[in-house]
Amino acid sequence: MLTMSPPKVSVCLPIYNGERHMQQLLDSILAQTFRDFEFIISDNCSTDRTEEICRAYAARDPRVVYSRNETNIGANANTDLLVHMARGEYWLLCGHDDIVAPTFLEKCLAELERDRGLVLCHSLTQFIGDEGEQVQFKFYKNFGGHDDDNPYEFRLYAHVAEEDDPAERFKPFGRDVYIGDHHYGLTRRAALLKTHLFEPYYGSDTVVLAELALMGRFKTIDETLFFRRIHQGGTFYLSPEEQQEHVAPGTNKHAPRRLAISKAYARAVMHVEGLTLEQRLRCLSSIAGRTAFSLKHRIWKRLKGLSRHGHPQDLGAHKRQA
Repeated sequence: MLTMSPPKVSVCLPIYNGERHMQQLLDSILAQTFRDFEFIISDNCSTDRTEEICRAYAARDPRVVYSRNETNIGANANTDLLVHMARGEYWLLCGHDDIVAPTFLEKCLAELERDRGLVLCHSLTQFIGDEGEQVQFKFYKNFGGHDDDNPYEFRLYAHVAEEDDPAERFKPFGRDVYIGDHHYGLTRRAALLKTHLFEPYYGSDTVVLAELALMGRFKTIDETLFFRRIHQGGTFYLSPEEQQEHVAPGTNKHAPRRLAISKAYARAVMHVEGLTLEQRLRCLSSIAGRTAFSLKHRIWKRLKGLSRHGHPQDLGAHKRQA
């Protein structure tokens, strides 16, 4: 009996109610110049035309595999499911409202095949709006540079985790200065399977990246091949409670605050194999600095709240994700 050999790349799309923009993403994936891939779509029990659209694409192209969950298990559990469903040596996560250039897979794969020390390859990003128009962002290099009055202003780091030293690669994560989209880069699936994957809290994708950075180097191609859509329907505009509900429905809790994320980073440092004691200690030192900043920030907020309200019970009234 003949069996089909696994594809080189598994392109994976977790989706829920993505009818508005998903066809642009699907078309961009199927137009890739590198063609040895499977395109697995896991539908989180959508209630719009997502299923209809996906089945139509699957009928036209045998590389498209459509699967539908019986219930909405949350974005993170759905993403984990796709990691295990995939058969390729390399794994690519897609957002249903983003777009990739035709040569994205070809060029990222070439870098990973050329350099076995890389665990992940991505490209530069162009932000686009609801109608595909270019959106310009202000980029900050210092922690705390976010302008709460303008959601388009936040830090984005393109070239991270490119050093030979794993402790240096980990530093942007341990010190809480990283915000980017490398989780949408082409990744060695064997390395991804050694992480804790996407756990049920908002922000766990950054912990996954930190684990990967400890295992190997990242590569960012200096060419804009990825187009990330920022629009009112995206998770960027959700409240912390809504973001948590999106990734893990029914958990009824906020995304972990900085101290909890620091704990997850510390677990990653102790979990990843092959690090020397000196490297682990340097990584933990980065986390300690992050934790100290978090404690200072929380104390400042409490003092500020106390001066405004005069009594401690009001201090939690204006919490936001940290």
